[in-house]
Amino acid sequence: MGKFVWHDLMTTDVASSRRFYTELFGWNVEEVDMGPMGKYTLLKTEGKTVGGLMPMDAKHGAPTHWMSYVSVDNCDAAVKRATSNGGKVVVPAMDIPNVGRFAIIADPQGGHISPFQPNPSSNDGAPPVGTPGAFSWDELHSPDPDAATKFYKELFGWGMKVDGEKEFAYYHFMDGTEARGGMIKRMAQEPVTYWLSYINAADVDQSTERAKKLGAQVYMPPMDVEDVGRMSVLADNAGATFALFKASRK
Repeated sequence: MGKFVWHDLMTTDVASSRRFYTELFGWNVEEVDMGPMGKYTLLKTEGKTVGGLMPMDAKHGAPTHWMSYVSVDNCDAAVKRATSNGGKVVVPAMDIPNVGRFAIIADPQGGHISPFQPNPSSNDGAPPVGTPGAFSWDELHSPDPDAATKFYKELFGWGMKVDGEKEFAYYHFMDGTEARGGMIKRMAQEPVTYWLSYINAADVDQSTERAKKLGAQVYMPPMDVEDVGRMSVLADNAGATFALFKASRK
């Protein structure tokens, strides 16, 4: 419990998003019928499913974006914890047949995340750590890290480890000795609170250039993070923000 286990691109143009990401990462796709929820596109790398594309009605007014899912043992109880601590329910808890139960909540600063209660038989296993095209990290950009620390401790039971000081601090959401995700203080030019999903790349610089040719906007060009790896931050052709990442050799 408390692990990031899934990522969905909520997109207003499935065909365009599908072309962008399959060309960028070489993902294989599989379309499945989700009944009342409509068609759903599974994204796969090395035979393992890493996430999906979910159609979203543009009339709802929400932009195309990545949604991160965190495993919980009881989705309804997680929703109650969220609302008791200042969060808001965006999508109430509901079942996905043969998959699990999920909800979407907004934290008190506006960051959206999904508690997910999986059906144990629905998991086909994750790709090996570091596999290009697999998700590797999730990072909250929040205007109030102290308030976010309290909220997510109540929601997922995460502890906190802080490196650095004040404006340059990096926060690690911890499950015992295991880091589950990260957090930084949101920069002034970032208009909203959000979770940034990192996707492994074999070569961050080459993938960044390929993404640009596919219509992406580069928010942060490739840069090295000491003792961590190399990364860049982009918006895809529909405006969804994500990061490319390659870990340092150890």
